[in-house]
Amino acid sequence: AFCRFIVGIPETRLQQLELLRRKYKIYMLSNTNPIMWNSVLASEFEKLPGKKREDYFDGIVTSFEEHCAKPEPVIFERVIEKFGIKPEETIFFDDAIQNCHASAQLGFNWRHVKPENEFFNII
Repeated sequence: AFCRFIVGIPETRLQQLELLRRKYKIYMLSNTNPIMWNSVLASEFEKLPGKKREDYFDGIVTSFEEHCAKPEPVIFERVIEKFGIKPEETIFFDDAIQNCHASAQLGFNWRHVKPENEFFNII
């Protein structure tokens, strides 16, 4: 049932992540569980030949591994500590406005990615 919530990652989004990563460090912060993470999410990032999830990001933090989730401040603090991120030099993208507001409390710049939009259209 968990896996039915994933509607897929368009190849265009994956290609845009690759392009963006050539110029910037890219990190993923995901509220997910191990079932989705190790099945449907893993396979979605393998759509492009020879690629896997870790090829698109410089670092990944998942809620199930950290035992906390967005919008809790502690998960953002762990990302900051783990990767040495400076929030004021970082843009946080999320589809949930409450997560964007939570990131702002720690000094992140943010962009709300509404369902009808793509992150690369609002950079």
